[in-house]
Amino acid sequence: MELIRRLDPRSCAHPGYVATIGGYDGLHVGHRELLRRTFAHAEAIGARSLMVTFEPLPREYFARSAPPPRLTSFRERFRLLASTRLDSLCALHFTRRLRELGAAQFAGLLQRAGVRSVVIGHDFKAGRDGEATTEWFRAEGPRYGFDVEVVAPVLIDGLRVGSRLVREALTGGRLDEAAALLGRRYAMIGRVQRRLLQALG
Repeated sequence: MELIRRLDPRSCAHPGYVATIGGYDGLHVGHRELLRRTFAHAEAIGARSLMVTFEPLPREYFARSAPPPRLTSFRERFRLLASTRLDSLCALHFTRRLRELGAAQFAGLLQRAGVRSVVIGHDFKAGRDGEATTEWFRAEGPRYGFDVEVVAPVLIDGLRVGSRLVREALTGGRLDEAAALLGRRYAMIGRVQRRLLQALG
């Protein structure tokens, strides 16, 4: 899996991509369904699979004083994605300039990078004021040469799987529930501090 940092023809050197776009924090079973559909579509049209994600995550950018806790660091997301069939990961630096791109400008970036198809979730939003929605892509995507596939929510026990639901399960100590939502046991990788070892000791 290659890591790229820009959506432009020089960085995205292959002739065509099927792209899925989002924060992908946690890589839960809903995210896995988006990836599955991306891989299937890329294989069907002979293109490469591409994930476009952001660092920092948009919700961290907009809530700098008290951001929601992450389920996965970027390094952990990269490690988990490397075990999938994903061909390319584009991690865009989320800045004021990026957040102020209109829907048409954002779609133009994808087009110039060689994106041919877009696979997004039912609640997808991007661009200035969130104007690049699923409805926008359905209506305007063909103007940019995009096939657009919108993936319905994944439900477990009648609840829509999402990163917020995983955080709530972990905060409540419901590890089996979190594992069902993630499709794996939750683990966190980090540096153990000596003070923590002493406190546990």
